[in-house]
Amino acid sequence: MKKLKTYYLHLRHPTTIERKWIFPLAIGSIVSLFLLFLTTLTSPDGTPLLPLYRYYSSYSAANVFVESKLKPLPISTVPPPPRFAYLVSGSAGDGNMLKRTLQALYHPNNQYVVHLDAESSPEERLDLHNFVTNHPIFIQFKNIFGYTDREELKKKWLGFSILLVGLAFRLLFSRSDVISEVQETPFVQKTLFSPPPVSFSLPEIADQNGPEEQAGMCNLFIGDWIPDPAGPVYTNETCKFIEDHQNCMKNGRPDNGYLYWRWNPQNCKLPRFNPLKFLQFMRNKTWALIGDSISRNHVQSFLCVLSKVEEAVEVYHDKEYRSRRWLFPSYNFTISVIWSPFLAKADIFEDYNGVSTAEIELHIDKLDTSWTDQFKDFDYMIFASGEWYVKTAIYYENDTVLGCHNCPKKNFTELGFNFAYHKVLGNVFNYILSSNHKGVIFFRTATPVHFENGEWFSGGNCKRTKPVKEGNFSLSEVNKILHEIELEEIGKATAKASEKGLNLKLFDVTSLSLMRPDGHPGPYRHFQPFAKDKNAKVINDCLHWCLPGPIDAWNDMLMEMVLNGQ
Repeated sequence: MKKLKTYYLHLRHPTTIERKWIFPLAIGSIVSLFLLFLTTLTSPDGTPLLPLYRYYSSYSAANVFVESKLKPLPISTVPPPPRFAYLVSGSAGDGNMLKRTLQALYHPNNQYVVHLDAESSPEERLDLHNFVTNHPIFIQFKNIFGYTDREELKKKWLGFSILLVGLAFRLLFSRSDVISEVQETPFVQKTLFSPPPVSFSLPEIADQNGPEEQAGMCNLFIGDWIPDPAGPVYTNETCKFIEDHQNCMKNGRPDNGYLYWRWNPQNCKLPRFNPLKFLQFMRNKTWALIGDSISRNHVQSFLCVLSKVEEAVEVYHDKEYRSRRWLFPSYNFTISVIWSPFLAKADIFEDYNGVSTAEIELHIDKLDTSWTDQFKDFDYMIFASGEWYVKTAIYYENDTVLGCHNCPKKNFTELGFNFAYHKVLGNVFNYILSSNHKGVIFFRTATPVHFENGEWFSGGNCKRTKPVKEGNFSLSEVNKILHEIELEEIGKATAKASEKGLNLKLFDVTSLSLMRPDGHPGPYRHFQPFAKDKNAKVINDCLHWCLPGPIDAWNDMLMEMVLNGQ
């Protein structure tokens, strides 16, 4: 009672809390604990004073917890474990503590109420909600409840107290003649205990068996965006890997409706990305995302989701922080992003903000050694390119100028970006086909831009706040050309790869990305762009993606393609 009284006295607003429910709770808890204590008493000869009804459940928890590994003794006087009800509550700043407490106390036979009061921030409550609703074990047994309303919280907790008292009475007064028969044996079975393993893995989750096919053929790349009340599994406050230019929430984007949509592929149901299962599957593996700033955008999303299980540790970065590598220590899993916007050797005279001092010099016959030198070290790779080919460039072959793209002041042959893109992609796929690589290689298609009312340099913007339906937003002519080239080149390459036994896959995100004009930073590439002047003229970013945002769906798709062979 002293502990209960001390707990309630420390609350910040004691005068606003109704205390009538505390006493029934205290009395019920004391009575139930006393009754449970009586069930443990035995006579001097070892027989229980109060014979109890025993039951053995076929609960699916048997595959998860250590009880399933122990064989029960033929004759036992130990009562079955009771069901307990826990109230795990906290205030502002207690979210992470509540998570640790839940994991420490958790058992599938118990019930839990999780409560963060109104003084905690919406982001903290959302983070705790996502932790509970996306944890693979909690999902399986569905015995955790969350309440923010005080009256509902009291009702739930009082109900649990009544349940506990009823359980104690049942243990005391159940008839002894319904005890399950146990075959008698003159020998006491020997229980063998193995030393604990160095590490353990939770079982695979039943709802991750791949997209559930409906009528027709499952196609991950064609579908539509549907409302998702659950929202993102991370926020800008729970993930430290989001770069400033994609941190739309921190930068002051006023709407958040773009966060509550989920990709719904045609003729199949796509499960959410399961970071625990993914890391278990990728133990001792290496990933690399090779390409431009969209690949860097994607790797941030990847890290944010995976770090819900274990936070990644950066182990390498180049001088400009464009190529980087992270390690998940418990799984010896590494993920790298390699800056190679053309996938070919290129001399780029451009700063981090895209300001050029000279034309790009692109060697279309030489692949970029920043990725070829590491190619054999990676188990999984995602290649991507496209957008940089639209920039003004001079093309070299055999170290000799061959022509250019968009260079009217130069006395060079205008070859066009499509010529160079065809040539380089062909070389990339030929390199892969000749490599005899045993891992999995993806080629991700270019993502569309969503500038309206101009381009990035002429006042173009992207002010939409909702996804659009297929056909309501058209690919630009440039994006059409890039996509057609990509499909043509990888189509030829995958046919040859299957003959050679190579695992080369198309990762076509163009169509699903086209339907998300609402997912870009726009003016919120910059921190609070209108704080000083509501009419300020700022450059919009309608190419990269807010984090969290639509790009998170790519992780769901990748998991299906890797783990379930889609």
